[in-house]
Amino acid sequence: MNIVDEIRFKATNKSTFAKAYDIPPRTFQLWLKPIENELGEYIGKCFNPKQVAMIVRLLGKPEKFELIIMQ
Repeated sequence: MNIVDEIRFKATNKSTFAKAYDIPPRTFQLWLKPIENELGEYIGKCFNPKQVAMIVRLLGKPEKFELIIMQ
């Protein structure tokens, strides 16, 4: 079992993701481009927890992991 499957993620917007990965928001947008179809729709200006888990699984664990997990 993957460590990502054991963690509870919270709904997260793109700017918070960029902060978590310690990159500019535009860079995060470019990283998402190749996986947009797999992620599904970005609804309500946030990725849902399942989408967040998928992003972490595909892009790797961010530097500031605590910004995207349930405390």
